[in-house]
Amino acid sequence: MRKLVTLVLGVFCAAFSFSQNENAYSSSQAGIENAITLYNRFTGSNAPLYNGKEYVFYTFRMRGDPYFATTKFSQGWVSYEGKKYDSLSLLYDLSRNELVILTADQKSAIVLHNESVDSFGFSDNKFIKLEKDEKMNLDYAGFYNLLYDGHIQILARRKKVISDLIENYAVIMLFSSQDRFYILKNGMYYPVSKSKDVIDVLADKRKQLKKMLRQNHIKIKKIDFENSLMKAAEFYDGINQ
Repeated sequence: MRKLVTLVLGVFCAAFSFSQNENAYSSSQAGIENAITLYNRFTGSNAPLYNGKEYVFYTFRMRGDPYFATTKFSQGWVSYEGKKYDSLSLLYDLSRNELVILTADQKSAIVLHNESVDSFGFSDNKFIKLEKDEKMNLDYAGFYNLLYDGHIQILARRKKVISDLIENYAVIMLFSSQDRFYILKNGMYYPVSKSKDVIDVLADKRKQLKKMLRQNHIKIKKIDFENSLMKAAEFYDGINQ
């Protein structure tokens, strides 16, 4: 009789234990499936973008900022490994050369892998990735801001550098721009930084170009070099039509 009772209790305990394990497995499996569902809901087809490191925001006192165009995330697009992703929240850190994307749940900022980014755009600006090419007179690889795209192209290599500034016995980090501009003409990149450079590159239309600049009261000066450079490109294209 005692053996029978022991056997019955053993079977009951085993059954109870199996039931508990089965419930635990079901609960765990449900949790995993729920996590996958939430992940897919937040990432969807943009999942390949969210595999970089988390972006670290600046915490020290600063004057100026390290970003391009805006200090806030802006709607834009990215061509990543040949596929275009739209309606993204982007931020471009020029000091670290990091393109940052905000996850769909608005909780995390992720740094995209530069080697996988082909091009991107936001705030009415487009950036394309170029490789160093000595034959084309291009000394630097990286992202270039495409400012004008016609018979010739105007590009800018954006950069911000950081330096120390002592003010009222406190250290402040100062961000300053160091942009470089290029004209792409006949398959060659020409760095330009002053009026003479621009006129020399576009020398085949020198007289007409100078006349149009003069008639429109445009002087290619350092203080407004970018805008006057694009105007010169528009005039040059107009002459060549």
